[in-house]
Formats: sequence, C-alpha cells, structure tokens
Amino acid sequence: MIYLTAINDISDGGKFSQTVENIPVGYTERMWGITELSSTTFKRITKDDWVLFYHKGFIIGISKVKGIKVDRQLSVKLWGSYTHNYNGQLYWDNILILSDYNKVKMPFSRIIELGGYKENFSVRRLINLNDAGIATIKKLYTNESSFIKTILKENRI
Repeated sequence: MIYLTAINDISDGGKFSQTVENIPVGYTERMWGITELSSTTFKRITKDDWVLFYHKGFIIGISKVKGIKVDRQLSVKLWGSYTHNYNGQLYWDNILILSDYNKVKMPFSRIIELGGYKENFSVRRLINLNDAGIATIKKLYTNESSFIKTILKENRI
C-alpha cells in the first residue's frame, strides 16, 4: 500500500530533516511520528508499505516502512508535542520506522492524476492512496514497487 503524509517544515535542522532525511542522533533508524488524529490509518500500515512525503505541491521524499510502534516517550523526545486548536495537546506517538529513504522532487499533480483527485487536492495528515490510484498504478506499472522505482528513476535528487 502507498501512504501520503504532510510535512510542514523541511528546513535543515527541522524535525523532518533530523528524523527522516537523517538518522536521529543516538538512534540507528530513521523515524517519523504520526499524531493521534491519524491513528486509524496508521494502524493499517504494515512492513514494506511505502510512505510518500508531501510538501507544498510536491512529493519530497519516499521511504519504505520497516516497522511501526506506538511510543509516547520516544515521541516527546524526538518531536515534542503541540496544541491543536480543537483537540488540545497532541503527540506524534504513532511512529513509522523507515528504511530506504530517498529524497525526490515530484510534482504532486502526478498523484492527483493517478488517483483521479480534484485539482486542488492536498495532503493534511496521513492518508492512503485511494483505490483508483492503486488500480491505475497496477494498470500502468504492474505493481507498487515498479511505480516507486519509476518515481525514483525520474525524480531522485
């Protein structure tokens, strides 16, 4: 399965840079946290799924899922917490353990086209690529891994 997640800050030294683009200091694996607001989607993620990182109209990174875990203590240590306008204090407890991270720059319009989404579609949290997108990928690329290989070949930075 292919999942999409939004990244707000891609600056050097930011949380994404420190925990996905680079292995966090003192750890041996790349990680990314997902808030409680996306727990239902997070629980469907399995080993070898793909995560595409979205930022302002582009897919900026792709990683394979090595594993998942829920860990508030680790979440606070790596990403802290934040106050959501409607849901109060939130944490990134749902942790993706990542492998095979690749930095890319692919227009998000390609995902919109594959999934038949409306032109103004964007990613706000963690979502899975819709069934139409998966069907199109299987039709055009045979499987998700072939699609990812094509993205990397054409868009890797």
